[in-house]
Amino acid sequence: MNKFFSAVVVAMGMFVAAPSHAILTTYTNNGAFTSQLSPITQETFNDNTLEPGLSIVSTYGYIGSNVFNDQLITGAQTTRFNFATAINGFAATFDLSPGGSGAGIQFTLTLLGGATQVLSTQITNNTDGFFGFISSTPFTSVLFTAGTQGSNVETYNLDNLRFGSVPNAVPEPGSMALLGLGLIGLAMVRRKQA
Repeated sequence: MNKFFSAVVVAMGMFVAAPSHAILTTYTNNGAFTSQLSPITQETFNDNTLEPGLSIVSTYGYIGSNVFNDQLITGAQTTRFNFATAINGFAATFDLSPGGSGAGIQFTLTLLGGATQVLSTQITNNTDGFFGFISSTPFTSVLFTAGTQGSNVETYNLDNLRFGSVPNAVPEPGSMALLGLGLIGLAMVRRKQA
């Protein structure tokens, strides 16, 4: 009976899903953003070599003149920043003036576990400069798409990309449940051996 109970506990632990929703906090001040993360990696785009753990997949974007140059078109052109290790924070200095007034930029995060979440704040021509966000749930990529600001195209430059993790982050509830169920199973097995 104890073996059966242990197997049920382990099976239940396998079905504890990763959180499908994160709390996202936006920042327009570099100091406030960087004070929340450690360590922080910065990509300056001064050459074509990206920082370790960062890759970019873009239908248009390229590195030139010490910035990442890009254009987003609704339904046609997107850019995804991928991270080899899950992170909590993403920020950069944005310039949305190339090409004039555009659609803005919308961000979609791929959370650890595979769920996606759209950041409710979009960058528009009125919010040029530093912009970033920190997620309560680690994420592995950020998808840039054209925003919804009245156009279907956004041309922009991005520089000084910063990304990192929240130190000593509290484990997600799903992880805690899995740990608890595993400990119960371990206790049951040890009890039978005694």
